[in-house]
Amino acid sequence: MSELNILFPEAEEVRVNGRLVLINPVQLRHFELFGKVAGELMQVVSAGSIEQVHAYAQRNSRPLRQVLVATTSLWRWRVMHLPAPVAIQLMLQVIRANAGFFVQAQVAAATALDGLQSPSA
Repeated sequence: MSELNILFPEAEEVRVNGRLVLINPVQLRHFELFGKVAGELMQVVSAGSIEQVHAYAQRNSRPLRQVLVATTSLWRWRVMHLPAPVAIQLMLQVIRANAGFFVQAQVAAATALDGLQSPSA
């Protein structure tokens, strides 16, 4: 078989209140929750006012916290005590980082599939 490599993305680093925080790729077991939270937050941020964003965070704080605990190096206690605007900014960074991970995986998949479809394969 040819040399196939499966991409395993590295965590990205951000700073939250001066503290180094790692953003990890979303795990498959959290993928559905991540998709729900990310989709809803992106809709609110792109179409809503600041008040709507804060209202979203208040209504959806539990799933938001769950995603942040699952995708960052922050402990549950620290996530629970983040101010809402900080949690939203961090979640937007998680979305951005994971979008990059997904793009890398998509390119790798397209390359692998292209190799399968070429006449020399």
